[in-house]
Order: sequence, then structure tokens, then C-alpha cells
Amino acid sequence: MPSGADIIKDCVTEFSRLQNWMLSIQDIAPDTYNSMHDRYIEL
Repeated sequence: MPSGADIIKDCVTEFSRLQNWMLSIQDIAPDTYNSMHDRYIEL
């Protein structure tokens, strides 16, 4: 069972990855960006 610190670390890592993907695709594929943005808000 992962510790609370491990869970928080994984969440921060996932947010960071998503933010990087969103920045790289924002102008290239706005529909994909919007889909990713929705997922970001869900997280």
C-alpha cells in the first residue's frame, strides 16, 4: 500500500506531465488542448 507521501508525489508528477503536454499542443491542436484542459480540471 503506497504511503500518503507517495500518492501526493504521483499526483504532482501527473499534473506536471499534463501541464507540459498542454503547453506544447495548445496552438497546434486546440481541440486536443481543450480535451486535456477538461481532464486537468477533473484532476
